[in-house]
Amino acid sequence: MFYIRPIARDDLPALLALSERSGAGLTTLPANAERLEQRIERSFAAFAGNASKADACYVFVLVAGPDVVRIAPSLVISLDEILEGLARLETALGKALS
Repeated sequence: MFYIRPIARDDLPALLALSERSGAGLTTLPANAERLEQRIERSFAAFAGNASKADACYVFVLVAGPDVVRIAPSLVISLDEILEGLARLETALGKALS
């Protein structure tokens, strides 16, 4: 089962490994732990409502299993699964922002 969730601080090692393995040009993720940590903290501030609209940076991860975190849908995810995930995200954001 796949689900989308906000990034967590303990995702940093996996996110750093992903950015290092993907190389330049494939992703906008910097292969730099300090910069990634800053991006995660900006996401926390945005979700908490403590960031201006200009500084809001929402980072989500797609969890594909207990040891698998993806930042983009893989090609094996059907359109129905993507739409279901987006609907769940919309519901969760609606509850969080109301």
